[in-house]
Amino acid sequence: MGCVRMRFHNLETITEELLDQFAHWLAQPDGLMRVLGEEGLLKLRLIVHEWVANLVEHAVFNGKGPEIVLEFETTEPRGVCCRIYDNSLGFDWDRCAQQSAALDDLEAERGRGLAFIQALSKRVLYQSREGWNCFQVWVEG
Repeated sequence: MGCVRMRFHNLETITEELLDQFAHWLAQPDGLMRVLGEEGLLKLRLIVHEWVANLVEHAVFNGKGPEIVLEFETTEPRGVCCRIYDNSLGFDWDRCAQQSAALDDLEAERGRGLAFIQALSKRVLYQSREGWNCFQVWVEG
């Protein structure tokens, strides 16, 4: 499969466009479905949806037009690395990840996203530099 790259500028349509793309991949026997299988691809979809939903809701683009780039790259034999770049102001990953992991209110409807992402993935990395943020996640099938 190699590397698939997708670019988005419209925060109002990105979530729906990504859900459509994942539905397409789920229907195809090759590509990401071949690498991850249905369960792995559904995990990847949940992770990407959570991250992008947080960008749509919380990211500050400071007057710049939003730009979000997704890359999906296979890491044979049964893995995928997904990189999500954005040009927002970013956030303090360490602080937010600690808060998400420490949330002990079982009734809380918000604040669990980063812990959820970490639980579903093999590895997570977040970096900010030179006007871009890069969220990377590795998922195995």
